Amino acid sequence: MSSLKRLRVPLVAAGLFLVVVGGIDLICGPGSRLYGFINERGFVQPTEIYVACVVAVLLLRRFLWYRRDQQQLKAASGEAGDLPAFLTEALATVRTTRETHGSAAAWAHAQRMADESCQRIQQSYAGINYLAGALPALGLFGTMLGLSNGLFVAFSGGAMGPESVKQFVSSLATAMDTTVLAMVLAAPLFACAWFLERLEKGWAERTHRHLLAQLGLEETHANPTTDALRVELRALAVAIAGEANDCFQQALQTSTDAYRENLQAALKQTFDVERARDRKMVQTVAAEVATGLARAVQAMAQEAEAQNRRLVNEMTLQMGQLEQALRNRTPEEIIIRYQHHGPANGNGNGNGRSRIGELINVTR
Repeated sequence: MSSLKRLRVPLVAAGLFLVVVGGIDLICGPGSRLYGFINERGFVQPTEIYVACVVAVLLLRRFLWYRRDQQQLKAASGEAGDLPAFLTEALATVRTTRETHGSAAAWAHAQRMADESCQRIQQSYAGINYLAGALPALGLFGTMLGLSNGLFVAFSGGAMGPESVKQFVSSLATAMDTTVLAMVLAAPLFACAWFLERLEKGWAERTHRHLLAQLGLEETHANPTTDALRVELRALAVAIAGEANDCFQQALQTSTDAYRENLQAALKQTFDVERARDRKMVQTVAAEVATGLARAVQAMAQEAEAQNRRLVNEMTLQMGQLEQALRNRTPEEIIIRYQHHGPANGNGNGNGRSRIGELINVTR
């Protein structure tokens, strides 16, 4: 069903196109100027006529809707009929707003609905204006096509004869006629669209006034107290927004400072713990090193003491042997034997223990 509704305008436009072209053919007939103007100028002329028929059908539909709503409103004002459906719905919506939020809000709601209605009317004429504006573009396209064809026919043979001139003039006629037809069709369509759009906007304004009258909202708009209150509310809203922004900035700054202080405290606490751990580790290592060094020194001292004790014992033993040998020999014999054997081999840097041993050997 929706597809048929979309095709309704193109089909009606096609029927209107057939009526227009068929009427021209019946009235003028072949060989006439108007017949040739429409049917002997290529495909651009019928295309322009069909686009103009589409625009005309759209304008006619808008005009019929306008007449229907106007008659319904007129009949309802005289209590001879019902209001249009959209106006009945708008009345119910605005009445609900008044009961819920008051008269000022209802008046603002009605004004917003009137503005939206005007915007819808303007948007509905956007497609109509586009199609009407496409007619001059089609005319220019036909002109360029006719000129191109005429130049090709005239100069493709290398020389211009009577037949070439005739074809060239025919192509120029096609080129000019497409633009002329586009201008002839576009001018009245634009005028009708502009006039009908003004009528519908005026109708929307009258509907808005009727809506306000039905709900008794005209005094609300004329009341200066309401306007003053609206200005005061707007100023109050601006002030509240400024105060909220200042409070937000202050809260943000306070939060930033607190976050920075907490972060510094946390970092300081973390580094203090790390420093204490490092200090304890250094002290532990130093204590271990000192203990190991003390143990090493103690072991070296004990080893040196044992070595010295062995040396003293050996020296004491040899001294006892020397004393026993001296008792058995006279000094002269000892000296003679020592000189006979000579000093001990070496570099003379021997210790006392080796000298005593040599001396004991001599005494023997």
